[in-house]
Amino acid sequence: MNLRGKKVFTDKMRLLNGWEVRPFAIKTPEGAFAPCLSTRKHAPGSPGKVYSLDKVCDNLEEAYMLALDKGRRMVLGEQPGAA
Repeated sequence: MNLRGKKVFTDKMRLLNGWEVRPFAIKTPEGAFAPCLSTRKHAPGSPGKVYSLDKVCDNLEEAYMLALDKGRRMVLGEQPGAA
């Protein structure tokens, strides 16, 4: 994912089940936010992955919430909407 020239907003990293999960959002030219997520195993030298959620949110907090929910489901194996 090429982020050169993009306005990127990052949220704090969370440690979930041995994984580092960091939600972030890219501001679109229209002023909306595209939620994204980076993950990596919490160990030295572990490679990371970046995921785009292919959605657009009206505000930054909503984008963070969607990205964190996706990350939580990925690393904890939860079903969508499960608490």
